[in-house]
Amino acid sequence: MASVSPERIYATAQGGLLEGLLENAQTRKGQIYALHAWLKEHSKVLVESLCIELGWSKDEAVEDMNTIIHSAEQLYYSLSLQADLRVEKSVKKGGQVSVHPRASGVALIVGSPRSPLSSVLLPFLSALAAGCTTISVPAEGAKKMAELISQCLTDTTNHQGVVVGHSQHLAYLTSQHFDVVTIPADAKYDDLIHRLIRANPSIRVLRPTRGKTFAIVDRSGDLASAAVHLHRAISAGAFWRSFRSPKVLLVDEFVLDEFELRLGQLIATGAAPAVNGARPGGKANGQAKPAQGSGEVRSSKNSSKIAVFDRPDEMSFEVLRDKVSALFEATDKVVIVPTTSTENSIDLINAVNHPDLAPVLYSFSNSLEGEYFSKFVRAQQALINGIKPNSLTVEVPVTPTATLDLPYSVSDFSVNSPVYQVKPLGKGKSPKSSVLVSKTLKKVKRSPFLGHSFFERGIVLGLVMVLAGAGGSMYGAILLGKRLLGRLWCQTVIRMTKGYKGSTGSAAGILQSQDG
Repeated sequence: MASVSPERIYATAQGGLLEGLLENAQTRKGQIYALHAWLKEHSKVLVESLCIELGWSKDEAVEDMNTIIHSAEQLYYSLSLQADLRVEKSVKKGGQVSVHPRASGVALIVGSPRSPLSSVLLPFLSALAAGCTTISVPAEGAKKMAELISQCLTDTTNHQGVVVGHSQHLAYLTSQHFDVVTIPADAKYDDLIHRLIRANPSIRVLRPTRGKTFAIVDRSGDLASAAVHLHRAISAGAFWRSFRSPKVLLVDEFVLDEFELRLGQLIATGAAPAVNGARPGGKANGQAKPAQGSGEVRSSKNSSKIAVFDRPDEMSFEVLRDKVSALFEATDKVVIVPTTSTENSIDLINAVNHPDLAPVLYSFSNSLEGEYFSKFVRAQQALINGIKPNSLTVEVPVTPTATLDLPYSVSDFSVNSPVYQVKPLGKGKSPKSSVLVSKTLKKVKRSPFLGHSFFERGIVLGLVMVLAGAGGSMYGAILLGKRLLGRLWCQTVIRMTKGYKGSTGSAAGILQSQDG
């Protein structure tokens, strides 16, 4: 298909849309089935190509393939001809359909050079399930992978325009009318987006965020596990291919020495070091690392591939933000930045990425701190205590439904067209005039305690505690009084008993004297 002109390719896609080649759900389901079978049959070749051309590890290539195959399975089972027939039957009977999706139109898919396979096939599968005709442009650079993608799409579908290469085709295609486009986050594609928007101002752009990816190593986390996961993520061949690879590691200053030693020795030897006098998740040797105060990046003593930013105590947050932001381009090493607190890490990530989101947040901490990071760091996804291989390779667009396992959904390539039916008017009747809705909202019942301010809650809690203390004091006084009264009563009884015995003895003596 490389010899086919872009004009012919665009005309083919437009013709397929006008002819309704993908209106039938069974047709779409059959083509997804054929594509799924092709991927399973050629999976070994695809995995080898990813490893050779991109330098990926076998685990990463396999996980990338698994994500595509899993997406095909999910979309295959989501399509149902019976469901479409039930909707048609309901409309014929005069019913209303509030959710009635239809294909957006023609979609343009531009592959990413960092993830050439999944960046094309994942959106293509969702567009196919939605009924969109699609023009796919595999990424240039990975020649073998582009040929495999072209072969996959031409062997499993009969309506697609498949373009191999960028410059000669995109110059024409981006000046045409498209309804949906998926495109990489790189700045070099910004001009293409502007051209597409000029051709169709209402085009839907599905694009990953351009934020920077961080990893947080908290003092509460397992440092040995964090070092192993980050070593795999930043290993050779897996580093520069994606915005989703962590380059700046925000490490709690209390565990900086220990973590630097663990990660450095893993990179150097591939074996975990034995750290004496330190425990995972605790202070290294009971001491925090003293700040060097230079404000510059120094090489690590444990590995030449690691750099450490010597953060002075008096550095302002604005200067620190600018310094950390520049680290992503200033060096090809992994940079460790010491942080002073949880809030400091959160504020730093949000400030560096503003106004964008972070593509993914990797945090190594306990579950409580991990939930705190995921809640307040502006990131698309959060991975706690681990880095999944496909989280480094799959580029996820910024959409409300995007997940790591299913980055694109059918709703990304469809629009809702609800059907409302109005009863016909009788002869000579006029439509009823509209009236305002008479229903009133139920008053929200606020909790008698949570409905007050923090100051009022504090007063109430104080009064409750005072009353509880007063009640406890009264109860204690009553118990003490009871004990005193009981003791007095016992003493009185004993005295009375002794007096009775004494009086009895004196009376007996008198009687004896009288007898004598």
